[in-house]
Amino acid sequence: AVVPMIATSWIESVLGGHVRTFILAFGALQLIVVSLGLTLLPWQRFPRAFVATLFSLFLLAPLALLRLDGYVLAFLVLMMWAYERQSWFVLASTAIAGCAFKLIPLVFLGLMCIRLASSREWHVLLKIVGYSFVCALLLVLASWFMFGDAPLSMFAYHAERGMQIESVFSAFTFFFDSSGVQIIENFGAMHIATANHVSTVLSVSSVLLALFVATTSRDSVLKAGLIGLLTFILFGKVFSPQYMLWFLPLLLYCNRNETIWWLLAMLLTIVIFPIGYVELDKTWWFFAAIVLRWGCLLMLIILLGFRQHDETHCLWSAQQRC
Repeated sequence: AVVPMIATSWIESVLGGHVRTFILAFGALQLIVVSLGLTLLPWQRFPRAFVATLFSLFLLAPLALLRLDGYVLAFLVLMMWAYERQSWFVLASTAIAGCAFKLIPLVFLGLMCIRLASSREWHVLLKIVGYSFVCALLLVLASWFMFGDAPLSMFAYHAERGMQIESVFSAFTFFFDSSGVQIIENFGAMHIATANHVSTVLSVSSVLLALFVATTSRDSVLKAGLIGLLTFILFGKVFSPQYMLWFLPLLLYCNRNETIWWLLAMLLTIVIFPIGYVELDKTWWFFAAIVLRWGCLLMLIILLGFRQHDETHCLWSAQQRC
């Protein structure tokens, strides 16, 4: 997470106004190298999580230039570690602290709690909720005394933000009414101009769908939480390309066929950004790449959801029985 921030500053200072050209060239190089790698290398001989992570990190390099999302990935992994070690205070405090960057760690914690409730693990659930309440109360009080009500503006930001251009619903809007689509730039990104109630409906629907997935899943708490988190973002109104960083932990549960769907989604993400975002002027095949990526990730959700994970496999130690 730190290295891309240093690299970004260095690249901007050296290249000046040619940063966009550099990102475009790097994206094209990625497509070539990954295509050759998947074709020529005997990657099936290596552990699938290692190979998929290696390819993903290479693909995600320009996305990591967007900085904060790398820290969110670190919070998610730390939460997974804390859960397997049954360190409930670390789990709760990590989720609350992660809200300083994005609300995603809190969403992940909520989905995990819903899964615990559906399996009637009340003792663990009460501990996590209790620790989370104490940590959140301390954070809110400290923020209030130091910054006033400024930290609460994050929630207003998410409520007011429109339908981002990389979301699948923006692509559907374009295909059904391409002449009437108006692209506006606000909140540091490009959005489709829609009424506020449309964005609100999409946000609420994605939350409800994620809760349904987490509640009905018969898999482990971590896997159910990760699938619910992917569902939440996949059907939401905002899906920035760097959000793909947060799905790397899912590779721990993927078999070879599921890994292929993931790599296809990563390749399409590079087509969307940086190549399409910089140069294509939002033409029909830019939105077609968005729909295809959405389909790949939806297939990944379906495959992972229907295949129950082997609980004897431990994420952190090959010899420890989970």
